[in-house]
Amino acid sequence: MTDVPASDTGDEPDPSHLTPADRRRFALASVPELLLGVIVDGTLDRLAAAQPEDVPVALRQLVSFDRRARSSSTARRQVARTLDLDAALADASAVALLARAEVAAAARSHDPADPAAGAIAAAARDDLELHVAALWAANPANAAVALGVAVAFAHLDSVLAGLDAERESAARGEEAAREALRRAETALTAERERASRIADELRDERASRRGRDESTNARVDEQRRRADAAESAATSERARADGAVARAGETAARAERLSAELHQARAQMRSLEHRFSAAVPAADVAGIAQRVEALALDLRRLGRAASPETTPRPDAPRRDEPRPRRRPKVAVPAGRTTDDPEALDAMLRAAGVTLVVDGYNAAFVAWPDASAIHKRERLEAGLVDVVGRCRCDVVCVFDGEGDSVRRTVRNGVQILFSPAGVEADEVVIDAVRSLPFDTPVIVVSSDGWVREHAAAAGAVVVPSATLIGLIRSPRR
Repeated sequence: MTDVPASDTGDEPDPSHLTPADRRRFALASVPELLLGVIVDGTLDRLAAAQPEDVPVALRQLVSFDRRARSSSTARRQVARTLDLDAALADASAVALLARAEVAAAARSHDPADPAAGAIAAAARDDLELHVAALWAANPANAAVALGVAVAFAHLDSVLAGLDAERESAARGEEAAREALRRAETALTAERERASRIADELRDERASRRGRDESTNARVDEQRRRADAAESAATSERARADGAVARAGETAARAERLSAELHQARAQMRSLEHRFSAAVPAADVAGIAQRVEALALDLRRLGRAASPETTPRPDAPRRDEPRPRRRPKVAVPAGRTTDDPEALDAMLRAAGVTLVVDGYNAAFVAWPDASAIHKRERLEAGLVDVVGRCRCDVVCVFDGEGDSVRRTVRNGVQILFSPAGVEADEVVIDAVRSLPFDTPVIVVSSDGWVREHAAAAGAVVVPSATLIGLIRSPRR
């Protein structure tokens, strides 16, 4: 151990005996900045208490720095360089350092025979700056060796600190990576859920669109079937009309012959009554009367066969058709028209009126998207309500599939179904013509042919929408 004499007080070492004159201190330029803290702070603390003129010019500005500013690399290297160049300043600083008990104790811990032991102990205490300051101030034998060991430990501490910093940085990076992975997985889960929702919505939309397409195709097919049936019925009707025209010609010729015979028989009968009433036997008179009645019956039958009520549906009335008797019409309320539901309500309340409805025509106006059976049921229910509120007779005609016109009565409403191959339009007109001529008739249809022929048969015609408006209006 280096012999460091104690001071007169016995507590602190005597600085005058700690620095041998024949040994030169090691240069501070070779000491790492991390080990210069005690030397720099001690030197600047002593100069701060000195007179300004005693402070070297290179250090005057540094004297006013606080400890944080003194710890900068520039400040420490400036102080170290000044101490290496100014021996007097170095000696004064060394004496001031050795006057501090902890520096003196560190100087005494140095053993020239084993200079590394003190440095190792100081490293264990994490006190290398104090140990280097003691070696520089006391300048004992083998101080350079002890300094080398201290520098090696300082370098090792620096490397270990760097490794710790890298380890902490790696740990922080790993944690950041884990957090980024967690967020990415969360985002991926959210995107998968969103993609699943979009796929479900797309599947539902496709199913809905497919259903709408199928419904539309079914309606188109139904319309095509109806058009084909109508065309077939039109062809059949044209054939029936041609046959009826031919039969009507034959009937007209026969009627003319019978009419001439009837006229002749009646003339003969009147002549016989006036001229030979007393002389003609009763049997002859009875025979002539029977002949006249037979001719009259044949003429009535021919009249019914050629009547417009039973002739096939023509495209336009012929001039040679017998004109029907005029049917009484229901008056439209003043200030109103036939397309007004309130006007229709008032007209149906007239005495003896009969309402004839083109069933599916009206139902399609009210419920275009419903099935055929639902259209029919809803319209029948509405007509039952009309019967209840207006107390009128109601006939409703639908397209049917039987061999002949099928009739039924439901809650006061007479329902007719047309035969297969015959449109309900014709049955509507036949229903009008079959009613007594003293019965006022109102026909509901928006079909042009039905409206034209119903008007020709003496009926008042109103649009289908007017009836639907009446059905949907509140009862008065």
